[in-house]
Parts: sequence; C-alpha cells; structure tokens
Amino acid sequence: MTTVIVPTFNSEASVAGTLQSIREQSRQPENILVIDGGSRDGTLKVVAPFLRPCDRIVSEPDHGPYDAMNKGIRLAQSKIVATLNSDDRWLPGTLELVEKTFMNSPEVGIVHGDIHYVMDQSNTLRIRPTIGFWRSLGLGLPAVHPATFIRKDAYLRHGLYNFERFPIAADQEFVYRVLACAVKDKYVPEVLTVMMAGGLSTRVDGTAEIDTLLDVLQPGKRWLAKRIRRVLNHDNRFYNGMVSSGFPRAIFSRLLFSAQFKRAAGGWLRRLKARNSS
Repeated sequence: MTTVIVPTFNSEASVAGTLQSIREQSRQPENILVIDGGSRDGTLKVVAPFLRPCDRIVSEPDHGPYDAMNKGIRLAQSKIVATLNSDDRWLPGTLELVEKTFMNSPEVGIVHGDIHYVMDQSNTLRIRPTIGFWRSLGLGLPAVHPATFIRKDAYLRHGLYNFERFPIAADQEFVYRVLACAVKDKYVPEVLTVMMAGGLSTRVDGTAEIDTLLDVLQPGKRWLAKRIRRVLNHDNRFYNGMVSSGFPRAIFSRLLFSAQFKRAAGGWLRRLKARNSS
C-alpha cells in the first residue's frame, strides 16, 4: 500500500537508523526506494543489507532532496507515498496507524501528524501542524513533512515538488497548492517521526522564499496573510513550525508596540488633552 522514499547523500553515519526504523514497523511498506545523490562515502554499502528484493537503490547526481523525492515519486507504484530523510526515524507503529487512517478515510489525500524535533541530546521540541483559520493565512506549517503521507494520485493530479522556485519550502508549497484544489487532509494528533536538527531549512535564510510562498494561498486570504507577515516583522519562526500556537497574542502585541500604533495613540492622546484644556 505504501512506498517510502529515502533520499540520501553522504549519509553513511545516519541512514542505518532510518532504515532500521522502517524495517521494525509492525506493517512493512510495499517498497523502499533509496534515492541517492551520488554519495562519495559508504552510504550504499550501509543501505544494501536493509533492502529486500522488491526494494530499489537509484544513485546519480541530483539537485537536492526535493529533486530526489520527485524521482522517487515517479518510480513509486503504491497508492501511498511517504518520505523519510536519511537522518530521521519513524516511531514504532507509525506506518500501521497511517495506513489504517487512509483505509478508514478513502476521501482523504493527505494524512499527517507531529514530530519530535531533536535539537540536541537534552532539547527536543514537539512540532505540530497549524490547522483551521491560521493555516489558511500561511502561519505555522500546513503539515510537518517528515510526518506526512500522501496519495500518489495527489501528485499525479497536482504535480510534484517545485524545488526550482522553493528550494527550502517545496513541501509547504505543495500542501498549500493541493489544499487550494480541494484535496482533503486528516491530522493524526500523534508523534509519528523523530527528526534531527540540521536540515537545509536551518542553514539557509528562507525569508524571501516564505514571502513568495504566501502567493500560493487562496486569493481571498493572500492580502491579510501578507499584512500579518509584515506585522510579525517577517519573523520566520511563525512560518517554519518553531511557533505553532499563540498567533493572536503575537499579532496583537506586535500591533500594540508598532510605530504606526504609537503614532496613532499619540495623536489621540494629544487631541484628548487639547479637548480637556479648552
């Protein structure tokens, strides 16, 4: 039922744990596709013992992880496609829970949950997706990619990851794009995946990309979303999952202490003082 894509590049030190977490699932994926970017270390030797005859390795230069994912999606023959990066782990029972959710909800195109984001040995953050009104304004994450499972049909109907335009946030853009096309998603409030810090999004400033990302929101929400982005001073924490709640409080406090608000309040106080002294 599920194909899992594992993008790798010089992942000798971490990929064994990723594949072990897949092989220890109570329900096994139909296929594992390891899409390697032409590793120069021992990645392929580490990978080989974990794969079955039905699994596959493709090793050739690529343009980064989203390009590797697109290659895997094209090769995938299963109804469900999952992606697990080469330093992430599924928790036990993840695939069984996800497949049961898809079977019980045939109208759903995306099933997604939470992750544990490991910043260091003593610091772990639970990252949840944003749902409802605030998601429609681009705040938080529409789905947390390492814990997101997507029907192959959604890719066939709506296209792959647009990594040329969104090299850091192609997964967010894809989810916003398909949601705008009425693809339904189902949120499972469970931690499905453990993600290690240090990915591309933590090493590159994504400010301009997030600004562009708001253009893919539904037309009726774009103006307000961009206005809120300016109010929040383009603080990327409100858009990359580091902040996933408390949006009204943050927006109000930024408005309250903004220069524009202070000027307006100062003018009102001066008029009030002049009226009282006359």
